[in-house]
Amino acid sequence: MSTAFFILTSTPSRSTLKFADELADILPNVYIISDQESDLKPNLARIVYISDDESRSHGYFGSSPFIPKTPISWDKALYYFSLSEYEHAWFCEDDVLFESSASADRFVKSYKDNTSDLLCKSFFDRKVWPEWPHWGHSEGRFSDDESRGAFLPLCRLSRRLAASVDYHVKEHRSLALIEVMIPSLVNINKLHYHIISEINYKRFRHFPSFNYEELWNKYSLGEVNIFHPVKSDEIRLQFDGSKYSFLSVVFLKLYCTLIFFYMSLTHVTRRIFSKILYYGIQFRGK
Repeated sequence: MSTAFFILTSTPSRSTLKFADELADILPNVYIISDQESDLKPNLARIVYISDDESRSHGYFGSSPFIPKTPISWDKALYYFSLSEYEHAWFCEDDVLFESSASADRFVKSYKDNTSDLLCKSFFDRKVWPEWPHWGHSEGRFSDDESRGAFLPLCRLSRRLAASVDYHVKEHRSLALIEVMIPSLVNINKLHYHIISEINYKRFRHFPSFNYEELWNKYSLGEVNIFHPVKSDEIRLQFDGSKYSFLSVVFLKLYCTLIFFYMSLTHVTRRIFSKILYYGIQFRGK
């Protein structure tokens, strides 16, 4: 059962290229789907650039009404998958952070025998969450009973689901918001979905972007550490949980906790706290 891994990006950053090449060294069929052409190229992973005109001419645009430009990498990745022969494809936005390429490889391979049409973090019914603000982006395409929602920064689609998307494109001449369109098509076509249990809510959110201290505060040894969103290229380049032992992780967590505590103090309280630490160190030295 052939599977591709698509990394979706506007233009590849250094951290995207590094992750893609490290993953391609141990996992086959790793692609960067770039919205814009770039002089930066990966060494091992493959990079795909599809022009706006080509994607739009086949109806693959409109996947995100929140971004003024369309088509974007999501549109182009769905179009590319529709043309490929892969049975499944992972769609990974470039602000998803795995603790290491080895961790990403283990995660992907753990689902190789799962035949579900959609793997995702969440899947919900419009009747259960009617106040979700994004239902309106699919008006006229799905009834209230048909509508489903999902959170899809990291997900896997099957060829059957890609065919349903392609049929929807031919019928409506464009895509719709993916977080509504994809799960609703799963529901309408009686396809199968599976919730990715490894994605932990404390590490996977809509916003804001994680900073370095937060990453270590929420990092847990022995778990699959997948974060979203992490937008800083420098943080993505530096962070590698596979390099750290149990004691070093504990130390980093304590250090980050102290930093958060210190930053929450007022200016005067900070001076008092600093003096206590200073005299405590002096006392221990005697």
